This record gives sequence, structure tokens and C-alpha cells, in this order.
Amino acid sequence: MEHINLIRKIAWSFHDSTGLDWDDLFQEAAYHYLRALKSYDPSKKVSLSTYVWNFVKNELILYIRKEKMQGMTPVKEPSSMLPLESAKTLDYSPRPYWESLSQEAQNAANEIIQHPEEFSCLDPLNARLYLRYKLINNNWTVKNVRNAIKELKAVYSK
Repeated sequence: MEHINLIRKIAWSFHDSTGLDWDDLFQEAAYHYLRALKSYDPSKKVSLSTYVWNFVKNELILYIRKEKMQGMTPVKEPSSMLPLESAKTLDYSPRPYWESLSQEAQNAANEIIQHPEEFSCLDPLNARLYLRYKLINNNWTVKNVRNAIKELKAVYSK
């Protein structure tokens, strides 16, 4: 396999972000690499490695979604995360910084606090994307969503 390191890198990036078994991800990536080779069209003026990267990455995303939907492969929770039962019983009393947050940021944070089961299995990037999706569907403007998430991210990273 000419692009074995590329396949390893893609599989490892998904293993890091999802916690799924690396061997399973590597096997899926290798399988989709072979499929990419069959469907590659050099006349499209895209390099083979770029085509393979995008093809395999997209197929692994579909694979992970399918696995999560079927619940067949448990996604490991980071050690810093609490079990869902504990998260629901936490006292979410305002922290000292809570009052300093804008109303938009407080409302966005409340969306997460009210639905911990929806956010607990997501990595930070996907949690932000999901929050953005939920807020926009609740008729928030893109500017308000961006400001609220930016503010929450700044507070969270302190």
C-alpha cells in the first residue's frame, strides 16, 4: 500500500477524537482506501493523496455515525467527564464568573446545562458545532451565536 502512513494518520486522528478502537478504524480506513483507488479519476486534476484523504475521512465519519447510532461500539469517555447520572444531579449554582457573562452566553450555557446527555459524548469542537446548530434553530442570529460561543470558550479556557 503506497499510502499506508496516510491511512494510519487518518485512523489515528479519528481514534484520538472518538476513542473508538484504533484497529477497527484502521481496517475501515484501509478498506475505503482501496475503494478510493478504484474511483479515483486523474482527469479531475486532484492529487491522489488529497482524494484518498477526503474519501477515507468522509467514509470514516459515516462509519462512526453508524456505530454511534447502533450503539455497537462504546465511545470511551474522557476521564475528566462525569457519568451522565452524576451530571444530572450536579448543583449548577452560579460560579463567580457567571454574573460577568453576557445574557447570550448565559442562555447558551443554560442550553448545555439543561441537556447534558446531548453534549456529554461530544468532543469540544463537535459540542460547539452542535450548540451552534441548536441555537440557530432557536432563532438566534449567527452573530449572537458566535459571540456567545466565543465568550464561553474564553471563560472555559481560563
